[in-house]
Amino acid sequence: MAAPGVFEVVVPDSIWVTERPIWFSGVRLRSRTTVVRLSGDTLWVHSPCTPTDDVCAALGALGEVGWIVVPNRFHYLRAPATAARHPNALVVGPQSAQSRDPHVSRGDQSGRAAVRSSSTR
Repeated sequence: MAAPGVFEVVVPDSIWVTERPIWFSGVRLRSRTTVVRLSGDTLWVHSPCTPTDDVCAALGALGEVGWIVVPNRFHYLRAPATAARHPNALVVGPQSAQSRDPHVSRGDQSGRAAVRSSSTR
């Protein structure tokens, strides 16, 4: 399943990425969002990009977003907007990301998030 124009296929039917330029302290960098299809067609979205209509349509064509992963305290900015567009997704990340966005959960030991993003909005 492809998501033309938004995501590049890394592993067919399993892993997709999109990159975009960002400016940080006057330096041009690249930021990457990675999407992984888990069992049951649930999607795991790592370091989400801005959830435009095109991005959300492409994700919808791939499956249902079940996880939004905030990898660290610097990559949390798009998570609230992404969670708002995918209210059934679990938003998870490290404690450093929680200090920036209280909707981020560290999850429990079973690997499932302790709090659903929709219950905190």
